[in-house]
Amino acid sequence: MISHDRALARIDVTAWLLGVVRWLVAAQTAAGGGVVGTVTDAAGGAPISGAVVALPDLDRTVVTDARGRYVVRDVPAGPQHVSVRRVGFAPRVLHALVPRLGDVVIDIALERLPVHLRAVAVHPSVEIRGIDETTPAG
Repeated sequence: MISHDRALARIDVTAWLLGVVRWLVAAQTAAGGGVVGTVTDAAGGAPISGAVVALPDLDRTVVTDARGRYVVRDVPAGPQHVSVRRVGFAPRVLHALVPRLGDVVIDIALERLPVHLRAVAVHPSVEIRGIDETTPAG
């Protein structure tokens, strides 16, 4: 038979352990993982700097560095949408499963998509001496 004091000590230890487990679970959920990777040109594998990497569901956006790398920290665990765009490349949307701890690495290759712009005619609003053919050089 267990004494009353030993039974109370076991209850105290059990309650303490449950509290620690709850704290650890809460800390893991709150911390979240990260989404990291590199954005490259699909044609040659060159890094793409200045690409916008977004997690639209979280309203979070980062820009790739000179080596095409990006890092998004403290992302809640679970499924996330990841969108990537850069002028001159086709945009991409991916789905990622972010872990509770650690990073998910998503390297993304973008396909080139040239942007065709209309011609723009520029006319000066005033005469410029020596440029306008109707004005004699003087």
